[in-house]
Amino acid sequence: MLRRIFTIVPLILLLGSTLLLVFMNIVGANNSSILGDFYWSEAETSSISKANFPKTRWTSYNMCGVKDGRNSNCLSAAPAYPFSPQDNFSTKQGIPKSFVSHRDTYYYLTRFSYVFFLIGIFFTVVALIPVALSICLSGFVSGILSSLAVGLALLFVAAGASVMTAAHVKGRNAFRDAGMSANLGVKMFAITWAAVACLLLSFIFMCVVSGTAGARKVQKRTEPYEDKPARSTSSSSFDRTAVEPYGSQQAQPKHFFKFRRNEV
Repeated sequence: MLRRIFTIVPLILLLGSTLLLVFMNIVGANNSSILGDFYWSEAETSSISKANFPKTRWTSYNMCGVKDGRNSNCLSAAPAYPFSPQDNFSTKQGIPKSFVSHRDTYYYLTRFSYVFFLIGIFFTVVALIPVALSICLSGFVSGILSSLAVGLALLFVAAGASVMTAAHVKGRNAFRDAGMSANLGVKMFAITWAAVACLLLSFIFMCVVSGTAGARKVQKRTEPYEDKPARSTSSSSFDRTAVEPYGSQQAQPKHFFKFRRNEV
C-alpha cells in the first residue's frame, strides 16, 4: 500500500509539471486574456528610437506592448524569440551597453533555453508512460526506466530555467544601470521554477520506489539460501559415526542343529 502511494505521488507531480510546461510554452503564441499577464521581462523603451512600444514585454515568441497591465499589440509570433534588444529593435542607439557588448550572451542563452524546454517537455511526456505502469507493476526495471526518464526531463527543464533566469536577470540589471526601469515577469518565472520543483520531487519519489523494488528483489534471491540448514563442521569421532537406523540390520539366522566335526 505504501509503495502504491509513493508511485501515485510522482505521477501527480509529473502531470502537474507537464501542464505547467505546456502552459509556459504557449505564452506569447496566443494573446488571449488568460495569457496576457505572463512575460519574461518588461522594460521602459521609450528612449530607444526604433522601439515599437514605450514599454516593452518579452515572451518566448515575440515582443508586446502594455495596456491596462496586460500584453497588447504583440508582434507576429516566432519560436525561440531572443531577448536581445539590439536584434529586436535593429539598432544600437539607446540600447544599454551590456546588450551591445554581450549581444551573443543574451541572444543564444534565451534561444537555447527554448530548445531545452522543448526537450524537457518531450521527456516529461515520455516519463508519464513508465511512471503510470509502475503503479500496476512492481518490477525493478520499470522503476529504473521511470527514474531515468524523469531525471532527463528534470535535467533539461532545470537547465532551461537556469539559463532563462540568468539572461533576464542580467538584462534587467543592464536596463536599470542605464537609467531605464525594468522588471521580471514574476508569474512566468514562478511557473517555470514550480515545474522544476515538481520534477525534482517526482524524481526523488521514483528513486525511492526503484530502490525499494531493488532491495525487495535482492531479498527474495537470498531467502532460499538463508532457509537452507547449515552443514555441520564438527570433527569429533562421535559426530562422524554413522548410526544405522533401528531395524536396518539383517537378523542373523539361528542354527537349531549344531554339529561338531569330531562327532560325525
